[in-house]
Amino acid sequence: MIPHITIYTDRFIPARFAAITAGPLILVRPAYRGDAGLLAHEMLHAKQWLLTTLAMLIVAGIVYALQRPEWAYVAITAPAVFGAIYKLFPAARLRIEAAAYRLQLTYYPDDRSALFAGFLATNYSLAITQDQALQALRT
Repeated sequence: MIPHITIYTDRFIPARFAAITAGPLILVRPAYRGDAGLLAHEMLHAKQWLLTTLAMLIVAGIVYALQRPEWAYVAITAPAVFGAIYKLFPAARLRIEAAAYRLQLTYYPDDRSALFAGFLATNYSLAITQDQALQALRT
């Protein structure tokens, strides 16, 4: 289980999303309270953030051990690295979201691939077609 805090609210969530994750904080619209697939999707994002942060803290520890204290700010910026990667690199954003939607697909008895591909193609500033998004979900 990934440490996280889930809050059910309509506040702070962009209109085009049912939920968002910021680090270990997951905000879910109350209308989706029982959607285990959506929660799994968001928990994967919390896990991705945690693993990135831990990796950066390890790097900071190595840097410190190498007697390079001027690089100590690496530890301070560690929690923000995942967000920066997500915002700055569309290819990474596609991989991150496709993995989360791929996991989410396993929670439903019907095939929602086309729906999720549509979300990928339109909601994440990826400049891809729905066919390309569908391909990303399948790989």
